[in-house]
Amino acid sequence: MLLSFAASGSTDRGAEMAALQRCLAELDEQPRRAILLAYLYGFTREEISADCAVPLGTVKSWVRRGLERLKRCLDP
Repeated sequence: MLLSFAASGSTDRGAEMAALQRCLAELDEQPRRAILLAYLYGFTREEISADCAVPLGTVKSWVRRGLERLKRCLDP
C-alpha cells in the first residue's frame, strides 16, 4: 500500500506524500513504526516482533489496524 501510493504516477506527488505523512503522524508510535519497518524497509513481521520484543500477533495487529486507519485517512 505505502510503496504503491508513493510510486503512483500522479502529477501531484508532493501533496500525496504530505497526506501520507500527515496520516502516518496520526498513528500511535508502535503501529507507525511497525508499518514503516514492514513497508518501507522490508522487514518481516517476525523481524519486527523480535526488534520490538513483542509477540508476533501483536505486530500483526498493529500493522493490520494501522493500515486500516491509513486507508480511512487517505480515502476522501
